[in-house]
Amino acid sequence: MVIKTKFILLVGFLLIMLAAVGCKESINDIDNDNYDKTNTNTTQKDVVLEFWTWSPIDEIISKFESDNPGIKINTKLLDYFQCKEEYMKALTNGDGPDVLMFYSDMFGLYTVDGVLQDLLEEPFNAEKYQKDFPRWDGGLSIDNKHLLSLTYTTAPQVTLYRTDVMKENGFPYEPEEMAKYLENPDNILSIATKLKQKNKYIFQWPYDLPNVVRFSMGTFDKDLNSIEHGELMNKALDITKTAFKNKMILNGNLWTEEGQEAIKDNQLVMLLDANPYAVNELEKLAPEQKGLWRLTKPSLGMASWQFDNRISINARSKHKEQAWKFIEYLVTHKTDIIYDKHSIPEYLPARQRLKEDYYIDAYLGNQNILNIFNELGNKMIPYKLTPMDEKANGIYGQGIWDAVERGTNSDEDIKKIFQNINKQLGEEKKHYSING
Repeated sequence: MVIKTKFILLVGFLLIMLAAVGCKESINDIDNDNYDKTNTNTTQKDVVLEFWTWSPIDEIISKFESDNPGIKINTKLLDYFQCKEEYMKALTNGDGPDVLMFYSDMFGLYTVDGVLQDLLEEPFNAEKYQKDFPRWDGGLSIDNKHLLSLTYTTAPQVTLYRTDVMKENGFPYEPEEMAKYLENPDNILSIATKLKQKNKYIFQWPYDLPNVVRFSMGTFDKDLNSIEHGELMNKALDITKTAFKNKMILNGNLWTEEGQEAIKDNQLVMLLDANPYAVNELEKLAPEQKGLWRLTKPSLGMASWQFDNRISINARSKHKEQAWKFIEYLVTHKTDIIYDKHSIPEYLPARQRLKEDYYIDAYLGNQNILNIFNELGNKMIPYKLTPMDEKANGIYGQGIWDAVERGTNSDEDIKKIFQNINKQLGEEKKHYSING
């Protein structure tokens, strides 16, 4: 049971860790106790905005200050793992910065209690942007009445795989061919079965395939009802049970010692449940495998969302109009500067301005990944972020693990998992509904 819990906690931390590797500069090289010293040349007439983030965007800030005389930005850079605690402490104490950048799983915690500014109010009038932000609903308050954030960048879930290994074993190895092949659940088992004979793995955890399905729909709808995931989720769980029974699951990933060793030893050769930022980590971990990995669409024909980076204004800010100018500048990508090629702007006009040559990834054998990102970005279904997501994820993860170990009927297993979510979070859901 201890080992099982450890696995679940590791998966829970996966998205958090992936966010940190997307920064242009290494967070470890930053003095997290100090504000950025580059923007302190102010006058008495300047408005100074305090901006908290884990990802430095110095070049964009410099251009914003040049384009908006009289507004200066003081950036406080936090280690990502400090953000949740520091943001919560500052906002609940009634102080904190003017502007905050949120990772999507963290943002859900702040969709209640009025700590973030409603961007639908005067003078912001953010509704003018609604048609240009496909994941608009993800920024709404728990009661769907207030817009609390806009998305800066977003990324889909992807599959990463070793093209050389697939080719050597007679499987499709070009990205489009592989995506098509992985649409068929039986083909996924075929790859896993053949490669297991050579001590190679494509499953990291029992959650891989179920996550691909779940991330395409979310957990709660806008009315906080649990979303039924249908027959495809049952099939994903069936495949996982077969893989588990035949010892085809590594039980380690890119963020664990077991998984890292397996990648370096050419044993873990596919990441079915992957964040695009994982490419950065692969490059650090296994530089000798440069040119051998490729990126393609998620398995089972899904277009699954992986994360957003969101921007919000503190409801207690004394400089809301200037903060709104800064947010508009960021989310509409006035500079067209992209800090990592493994995400894309949420703002549709900015996507149309993206340059393909920037999205050619040398580690992925000079693969152009922009077309895949754009295709998935256009298909990803927006879904609601809530304060209950973290708890729901824990219940879901435990339920998947238990179901795989039991080997029981998958349809009944999935129903039981979501019954447990409804039961354990019922009072919390009722509270949010009443206060909505």
